[in-house]
Formats: sequence, C-alpha cells, structure tokens
Amino acid sequence: FPVTISPSYESSRFYSEKTFKPIVQKHPFIAVTVPNFLPKLRWLGYQTFSPWIDESYDEELDDNKRLVKITKEIERLSKLEGKELEQYLIACKEICEHNYRTLMYKTKFSHPLN
Repeated sequence: FPVTISPSYESSRFYSEKTFKPIVQKHPFIAVTVPNFLPKLRWLGYQTFSPWIDESYDEELDDNKRLVKITKEIERLSKLEGKELEQYLIACKEICEHNYRTLMYKTKFSHPLN
C-alpha cells in the first residue's frame, strides 16, 4: 500500500465506532483524524466523498493546518444551496448507500493496516 506518512502517525491510525457510525447512519463525513486516513479506508472497500468534499485535508501532515482545512471545508459545505446542494446530496447518497452495503456485507473485520 503506497502511502508514506510520519512513523508517529502510523501507529495512531485506528478505525473505531466513530468511523463507522456515519456509515451505518448513511451520512457523509469528514474524518478528523491523523493524515492519510482515507486511502486505507478506501482500501477496505469504502468510498470517500471526493470530489464532493475536498479531501486534501487528509494529506496535510501539520495538525493545525489540517484542522483549519477541515474547518474551511465544513464552512463551505454548510453554505451549499439550490442546485449545488441538490447535486451534493444526490452524489453523497449514492456513496453512503455503497458504504452501508459494504459494512453490512463484511465478514472480516480484522485487517493489518501497516
């Protein structure tokens, strides 16, 4: 799996109920966690929300800068309206349905992520 990150982050990547709660509830999400969290989530079969959500925050190694990027993206999403909001909701619904099915049909829940 070709993602390179700081060794200090590698051991802190953990997929918990906080990861899977929005999936079970069929909600789009932004992962407020360590960098390069999303590629391994995709590796597990889940889809993320790019291009509907700017996921460049996940590549930011500096914790403060990553949080600022996340905050700006949440602000942008909260201002969507009209046709743009409608497109976002339709696209995210398809991704959410995929992720829900992926989780519900899983038979293996333990994977080495390193």
